Amino acid sequence: MRRTLFFLGVLLVAAALFFFFDNRDPRTVDASAIVLSTGAINDYGGSANLFHDIAEANDFRAWYIFAGNSVFTAWTDGNVWGSDLIDASCPTEVPEITQLFPIFGGLHMVTGNSGDVNHDTLDSEARGNEFGIQTAGTPFIFFPQLPVGDAWMNTGLIDVQSQVCAVAAAAGNTRDDAINRRENERVTSGWSNPSNNWMAWKWVCN
Repeated sequence: MRRTLFFLGVLLVAAALFFFFDNRDPRTVDASAIVLSTGAINDYGGSANLFHDIAEANDFRAWYIFAGNSVFTAWTDGNVWGSDLIDASCPTEVPEITQLFPIFGGLHMVTGNSGDVNHDTLDSEARGNEFGIQTAGTPFIFFPQLPVGDAWMNTGLIDVQSQVCAVAAAAGNTRDDAINRRENERVTSGWSNPSNNWMAWKWVCN
């Protein structure tokens, strides 16, 4: 416990020093910075309520803000509805991945899980937190920014039941373009929107 607290203390001090000695003009905007939105619901009005979804989104946003990005919207209970979101829970099933083709107009990547009613993805704060760390690109060398697909392969199996898979899919103009995006695209890459001519996906299972 003491070692953990010491590490967190070092992390906070390093963060403070980084921002204190940063010589950038605060009026400038990093060209690689992004603007993001999150949607998270805990209250579904019944027995299907979650307990960690909003906290998970808060953690995810915190890493992106720390990395110099900005938040456009942060929807939570009461201001986000099912009709606001794309329900990709079924198409991220590995046997049905091709169902993503129609909705991939301009969408770069999809990450999700494949399971069933007896092998499910659990409510988790840690999964979103870790995914945020690995994709945001913090100023610390021990938290390197990873491509979205690799980050999800690392974190998508946090708090899942047995026989659940983490799936990452990317669209592309060609086969090679889709594979390149699956393997190399980061949230700050700034690549143009792909067509949905081709799709490349990968998965890892628990």
